[in-house]
Amino acid sequence: MILSAADINRLEKISTLRGVVSILGSWLVIAGAITLSAQFSWLYPLAVLVIANRIMALGLLVHEGIHQLLSPSLRLNDLLARYLCAIPTVISLSKWRVRHLIHHRFVGTSADYDAYLYTYFPLPIGRFLKQLLSGQVFLGHLLYFTDLDRVLKLKGLPTAPALKSKESDAVSFLLFYVVVVVVLSVFGWWMEFLLFWIVPYLLCQPMTLLYNCLEHSGIYGNADENHRSRTITGSRLLVGLFMPLNVNYHGEHHRFPKIPQYNLSQVHQLVFSTNPRVLFYQDFVDTLKNVILR
Repeated sequence: MILSAADINRLEKISTLRGVVSILGSWLVIAGAITLSAQFSWLYPLAVLVIANRIMALGLLVHEGIHQLLSPSLRLNDLLARYLCAIPTVISLSKWRVRHLIHHRFVGTSADYDAYLYTYFPLPIGRFLKQLLSGQVFLGHLLYFTDLDRVLKLKGLPTAPALKSKESDAVSFLLFYVVVVVVLSVFGWWMEFLLFWIVPYLLCQPMTLLYNCLEHSGIYGNADENHRSRTITGSRLLVGLFMPLNVNYHGEHHRFPKIPQYNLSQVHQLVFSTNPRVLFYQDFVDTLKNVILR
């Protein structure tokens, strides 16, 4: 065994409080970045980067919700994931849950809905910039994470095949964004919304695409299933910027998907100290070279 039964039981314990704190913490950082940038305009570029990072974090908390790791109560778990994380970041919890659980079951096979990510890079910089600036990366995000692929059929975008799902978050999206439009119109906050949400949101799209590609690219075909997912180590600043909320411990997550993100660093320490070769580890910079430049 990689971990003892006692360690697994301890690390699999889910705390609603820690789930809520993780969500509120991200929103508070976003609010703080907006407030400081509004007072000191020269901080705006840094604020955009911080907000983009926290939008990524909210998306990763949707991922926690998919695995029911925000709260032991499924109803509360889905409520937190859907309305405080998913819908604000344009993600359908229902849709991504179906796709993601298939990914876990069939990682590294043709049935894996995330397989397109494993061969996305290397990509000529000119072609990547064209996809980014033309909105293809953003449209690929919408087609993957929402029900848009039911009505919009576009080929050649960086996204997974269309998925038929019985569940839909369309009504929740509609109600939420009607409220957003009303609030922005009443208070005249459209410019602030553009500067402090749309711009960071668009920035986080290539960042999200990057870390998704790094998780399995170049190793997804390994015969050892434990070596089809990459745990990324290295500079805390770089890893924290591009892979927040311990998503860099991806090998540990695939091996123990019932363990919440706030315990994955402990899993990493325990596994690595016991058997440093049981999972696949790679430095962040080396991973970039291996995936982007190979």
